[in-house]
Amino acid sequence: MKNIKIKTFVLSFFWIAFPFTLLSQNVAINETGAPGHASSILDVSSTNKGFLAPRMTTAQRNAIASPATGLVIYNTTCNDINYYNGSQWVSVSLSTPAANAATGITPTQFTANWLASPLATAYLLDVSTSPTFATFVPGYNGLNVGNVLSFNVTGLTCGTTYYYRVRAQNACGTSSNSNTITVLSGACCTAGQVRTVGGPGTANTNSNETPFSTFWHDTRRQYIITAAQMTAAGFCAGNLTAIHLNVSATGSPCMSGLTFSLKNTTSTTLTAYEAGTTTVLTVGSSCPVVGWNTFTFSTPFFWDGTSNLLVEICFDNGSYSANYGVFCETVGANMAYGGYNDGVTGACTYNAWTLFISNNIRPVFRFTGTAI
Repeated sequence: MKNIKIKTFVLSFFWIAFPFTLLSQNVAINETGAPGHASSILDVSSTNKGFLAPRMTTAQRNAIASPATGLVIYNTTCNDINYYNGSQWVSVSLSTPAANAATGITPTQFTANWLASPLATAYLLDVSTSPTFATFVPGYNGLNVGNVLSFNVTGLTCGTTYYYRVRAQNACGTSSNSNTITVLSGACCTAGQVRTVGGPGTANTNSNETPFSTFWHDTRRQYIITAAQMTAAGFCAGNLTAIHLNVSATGSPCMSGLTFSLKNTTSTTLTAYEAGTTTVLTVGSSCPVVGWNTFTFSTPFFWDGTSNLLVEICFDNGSYSANYGVFCETVGANMAYGGYNDGVTGACTYNAWTLFISNNIRPVFRFTGTAI
């Protein structure tokens, strides 16, 4: 009987001190007796009191077994409200980062970019071929990329649409997902494509500029083509199998030992011969004709897709007459270097030329290789 009286007193006090309204649709808790809003299942209102969520540490929060989606706690470790979104705890105070457009797009990779979230100590990156992220690119499901604002996404398929988003993270939790960025990877590359770098150029028979300067016995010339110029022409990393030059006028004599050599290089200019080239073709006697002349390599050359390309052309004659005209174009300063003279033995390895060139005139090169 005593227990019943105590319970009755407590219940009566609760009803008097904290009046609330019970309706079939909702519950209202307030100090005025006002009904709950029709759209709510629980309507709590006050002008001088607040809602006090369960308070616990990060460790205690993480120990909650199978938290329900929407579960809310106050994290005393971080002094922050956290809620569970169905897969992870989200920190209310951790702002959502804004994703920016991708850069450096190639057939197999791109760089994802985003803006900083002020309290973040790391970012989680998702990449998918599904706009709803129903599936993920292997390795990119919440990938922790560290405290950076860009990340290079690799191992992609050419000509494919990808989507990426990021979340900020710190010891208190994770932010909500950023906006989604759509990226189309570069077109697929195919071997055996013919592409021209620059051009169309102008006809040139000047000994300082044409690579076929047969007004002199011998010549050795090197040229720089930047990676950006190769990419702009459509080339991808892969084998180059031929070089083409557009002859505007025939000369004489034919060129003996005409040799083409290539190299992947970091150089952007030339003030001396660069060693380490790979010979891709030597022709015993070459007599170019007017128009595009194709020189098919005996050994394919692999252009790595990121380095600049150095092209060397040399020949070693025993007589002279008139230069061949070749279509050339103006490029950056000192992207052409070489020498020419008479009576030289071993022109393709000779360095002590009497007549040197170092200028900005380069032949219009065409290659057969891997390209889009």
